[in-house]
Amino acid sequence: MADEKNDWRSKLGEKKPRGVSPDVARKILDLNPKLREEGKDTAWMVGQSASAQQGNKAALAPSPSASPPDSQKAFAAQQAALDKDDARIDTEIKRLQEEKAANKRRTLDELIAWLFENDPELRSPMTQQTMSETKAFLDRIGFSMKVYSDAKKKR
Repeated sequence: MADEKNDWRSKLGEKKPRGVSPDVARKILDLNPKLREEGKDTAWMVGQSASAQQGNKAALAPSPSASPPDSQKAFAAQQAALDKDDARIDTEIKRLQEEKAANKRRTLDELIAWLFENDPELRSPMTQQTMSETKAFLDRIGFSMKVYSDAKKKR
């Protein structure tokens, strides 16, 4: 019953096929009659499948000369780089915070000096009004009546 084209056992010998099984290959050929018209047979289908599987194994297998990746070294290198960047950024943040505090202190000192020259007793209605309107600014630089009074005593 088996014709010579589909006598896969004789073409493959008694070796176990490496690709799809001959039964599956026959089903594929039955589902796609054009392959049969082109002269393809079960042995060809099994051979194609086996060579495709070999190609996939070769593509997936690491080369024998390549050593396996060392994830610990890769992770440690990434951690070291991040730690170095974090330290640099933390240093920069600290420097900027110190600069910000110095700017606030300088602004406070300049405002107190201006008040000493222009309204040392803080009695001017304009000064009182301006201080009321700019309370958020004065709080931001650390101005208070106690700070002003202490600065006046040191003068």
